Amino acid sequence: MSFNYDVALSFAGEDREFVEQVAAHLRQRGLTVFYDRYETAELWGKDLYVHLDEVYRNQARCCLMFLSKFYAAKVWTSHERRAAQARSLTERSEYILPLRLDDTEIPGMLPTIGYIRAADFTLPKIADLVVQKIGQAKRSASEVSSVGLFVDVPYVVHAAASIPLSIVGITLYDFARSLGSLECAWASVEAAQPGGPETATAFAELGFLVAHPVKRGHADFALLERIAEETTRGRISTYVLVTGDGDFIHKVMGLLALGHAVHLVANSDSLFRSYRQLQEDRRRLRVSTGSAREDFVIHDLQSLVGNLKSVSTGTNSRAPSHELRPPAIANPSRSKYLLTVEGPDRLGFTHLIVQFFLTHAIEVTRTTTELIGQLYRAGYWVEMPVACDMATLMAELDALASTHDIVIHLRSIFSDVKP
Repeated sequence: MSFNYDVALSFAGEDREFVEQVAAHLRQRGLTVFYDRYETAELWGKDLYVHLDEVYRNQARCCLMFLSKFYAAKVWTSHERRAAQARSLTERSEYILPLRLDDTEIPGMLPTIGYIRAADFTLPKIADLVVQKIGQAKRSASEVSSVGLFVDVPYVVHAAASIPLSIVGITLYDFARSLGSLECAWASVEAAQPGGPETATAFAELGFLVAHPVKRGHADFALLERIAEETTRGRISTYVLVTGDGDFIHKVMGLLALGHAVHLVANSDSLFRSYRQLQEDRRRLRVSTGSAREDFVIHDLQSLVGNLKSVSTGTNSRAPSHELRPPAIANPSRSKYLLTVEGPDRLGFTHLIVQFFLTHAIEVTRTTTELIGQLYRAGYWVEMPVACDMATLMAELDALASTHDIVIHLRSIFSDVKP
């Protein structure tokens, strides 16, 4: 992934005199720096709320934060911090570099994060430390693939019919992230089919972008279009395709010809046979050229989801009942609550919340989402066993919110016990 800046500076205006000296030292060392006074023409006339979110979320390799009592009090620095923290959720190397100008506690910044204090270092030494971190980030990025996940949901519905889509979605999401930095996650859904709207909602709440075909029965073509668009954008090196359908064989061959790696996830008993032949052809090519890189790998869908399914169900082979779709009959033995979550990064916080639901056997009966500027808000109508220890659950939710800089509220809708 390419960046416009090596480092973006986030600071309060009251600290500008010190920040400007740091920026000058960073420039002297050859770094590209986002500092507002270096960007006067670029910022002129722009919607700064949107532009700064893009800069701190996507355009810099690292973010240097100058933390102070002024930083804690500013609205704009809070906006910059949230954008940077949303980015840090998907990074394997350190993205936020906190530099303390005083001991003021900054809301949303964990005390366990490694800081350095400005008073302990000279300006040249601070710049040298930033240069070292940028070098580490560049080396790390060269070793990490940028990954795109593309799920043919109609295929998955039939291939993994005994497993709730919430579990399948989380498994595929985690699998894709294990291969590198996840740049996008697409799911094609036939909304006109029975259960289609609920299925689309389930995948959207897991953090997927949902592609709807123009015509019924064209889910494959909708997903192929998304793959073509992402290929044109040029940000993905590794493609994870979840389908066994033969309609994708030529697209897979095209991706391989362009030098991309492809991981195909499908059931062995419903896999278009040409994929196996293609895998053998790529193996022979690898042997003949002496290449160590395996660019086309087939994974069994049932095997991937099997581990998470067994964790969720224990020794009981019955699929768990917490799939993200309204149940036909509400369970009278479960108390009902409304849980709302707000945060700056949908891909991050919805995935965390859904994992929390799965871990605690919480059943979701309805979901809503809302986008307000760069803020995502999600509502979950949930059911929990009456015997649930609500004090412990609330403590865990508070810890989750604090750790990931999100806001969580839980209130009882109807219950036989007080929360």
